Amino acid sequence: MTCCVCLELFTDPVTLPCPASHTVCFGCLDKLVRRANSQVEYESLKGEEKKASETALNSIRCPLCDTPMAVDLAKVSHSTTIAAVVEGLRSELVYKKNMLCYKCERKNKTVPAEQFCQNCNAPFCGPCCSKAHANRYMATHTMSLISEGKKIALLEQCSVHGKPKDVYCKEDKQLCCLYCTALSGSIHKTHTVIAVCDAATECRAQLAAAQSEVAQAEETLSKVSPCVEKAVKDVARAMEAAQETMEAFCTQATTTLEATRQRVTVAIAKFASEKQAALAKQSAAQEAVRGRALDSRVLAQHVLTEFADSQVVSVYSSVVGTLHGACEAVKRCDDVPVVSTEIAVNLDAATLRAFIQSLESVSVTSLPAPPRTSTLEFPDGELIVTGGRVLFPADGHTKRYLRVVVQSAATLSCEAWNGTSGGMISITAKEIVIAQGGSVDVSGLGFRGGEVVTTDQGEAHQGESRQGRGQNALENNYCGGGGGDSRCAFGSIGGGGGGNGTCGNPASPNTHRNVTRAGGHGGQANPQVGSNNLADHMGGGGGAGGIYVRGAPGTGGCGGGCVSLAAETVELLGTVVANGSSGGCGSEYSSGGGGGAGGCVRLRAASAKLHGTIAASGGVGGLSNTYGPNNEQGVTSAGGAGGDGVVLVSCDAVVRSGDTCSPAPTVVPFSQGASWC
Repeated sequence: MTCCVCLELFTDPVTLPCPASHTVCFGCLDKLVRRANSQVEYESLKGEEKKASETALNSIRCPLCDTPMAVDLAKVSHSTTIAAVVEGLRSELVYKKNMLCYKCERKNKTVPAEQFCQNCNAPFCGPCCSKAHANRYMATHTMSLISEGKKIALLEQCSVHGKPKDVYCKEDKQLCCLYCTALSGSIHKTHTVIAVCDAATECRAQLAAAQSEVAQAEETLSKVSPCVEKAVKDVARAMEAAQETMEAFCTQATTTLEATRQRVTVAIAKFASEKQAALAKQSAAQEAVRGRALDSRVLAQHVLTEFADSQVVSVYSSVVGTLHGACEAVKRCDDVPVVSTEIAVNLDAATLRAFIQSLESVSVTSLPAPPRTSTLEFPDGELIVTGGRVLFPADGHTKRYLRVVVQSAATLSCEAWNGTSGGMISITAKEIVIAQGGSVDVSGLGFRGGEVVTTDQGEAHQGESRQGRGQNALENNYCGGGGGDSRCAFGSIGGGGGGNGTCGNPASPNTHRNVTRAGGHGGQANPQVGSNNLADHMGGGGGAGGIYVRGAPGTGGCGGGCVSLAAETVELLGTVVANGSSGGCGSEYSSGGGGGAGGCVRLRAASAKLHGTIAASGGVGGLSNTYGPNNEQGVTSAGGAGGDGVVLVSCDAVVRSGDTCSPAPTVVPFSQGASWC
């Protein structure tokens, strides 16, 4: 925090326009500029030379990196952050130089200070402190003991009024004294000011928040780092695979070429051997004919020279026949076909060129990277449910996982709906796998069933819906079932079932003494199944059963919760269940409660394999004892069954094999599910 020019703490620090953005005091910068300008003989230059020299004015070199630059003192950037830090350091330095008692020092005495008054902004020795703070007005001042190593910053004095800067101006973001905020004409008079301690509290909170952000960023980076490390390993594996591919290709090509060479060499040798054998046979035949012709010619010469006339005449015919036979033999040799001496390799030049070009065209390319799976896009990492029952966070927010796996014998569930949260599982992921034997289960975790009443003088409580818990009434509470009744001449009536995808069923009537008395009404069907508000998708609760004289009525069953799963790929081998729970059974003269409605299962994926079970069925109504004290029938009634929930599937490529869906799913294209999943 010291200037590289004056080697003192910064005074009005400014940032230089060099590449490293070094900092110096404004006064030091002004001196540097003046010194540089004084070296330019500006007044002695005229004309074009004068214009050329203007570029040298206000040009200096950075004292640290020696970078040449032009500086405009009117536009230089003042660093308020460094100035604030320096002021804090300067306050500590002032304190270290004033370790003596403030009162004693004014009397030219050197007495070490023992306490520091935050209000007076001055150190005191023990006697001076007691004397100065003896009156009741100063007795309330905040004192701090001065101990070795303990830092107590002195408040900076206002340069205008000479008072401690004990308040903070929010508009100007600087400390000032009370006179700066009270006197007319002061720049802070109309500004918002707070105490230094309050400003420090706010600053500490903001610093803590910024620190938390950096910590979160570091945590995110720690999640990104393994991805980079994995990518490095993947590149190494890809390089090895590419090299193996090339080696395999070269080996195959070499093997094929060698086999072809050997095959052609054998064929050439065979053809050459056959031709040589034919030529040898021809040569032998020619030698035999040549010998015969020579013998016949020698015989004829002998007859001509050695035989007498009578002998010539007697052997003439025989010798002439021999000569003619030799001539015929020679002619036959001349007519023998000529043996071909050429051997050609049938190699297509075009095929050879194509083969050579194919080898020359072999190259290496970098395949396009797959769509990036950003850690910021899936900040919640992976969710692997290995066993038992794991509860999904009940904050009502959608969790973004890179991968979700629910293994066999494991269940992903959540807390029951409590009026503000719970009952819902909402997941967005890159991949979701629910193994065989694994389940996502929110059965009976939706809108709550009606509560029982302990008096037999009125109607029982309705089931809960998105309009609230309801009241004591036979009528339904929107999708919540109506409550039972206790005001029959004798007996009670059950509660109605909750509604969601379909209406809930009303309770069975009380038919005592051949008079039919209707029970609690069934809940309405919920038209909000396409809403993106998860709470709107939960099944309505069943109404509670009525009570009469004695016995315990059945509570209303709770509706099923909501499951929303969205991913690029979904593989369902297990179960996703959002059934409503059954209504409670009534005892003695009291009736059963209505069943809760099935909840909602929403599944959206670009590609899905559904081989498991999806269920969002309504719960059955609670049973009751239908016989009165004199074995009279129809004294009580059973609660109504809850309506079925909703199963929505949004997918372009869905494979269904052996899956079970209850109720039947509504299947829409992937693009149409964006508004609700």
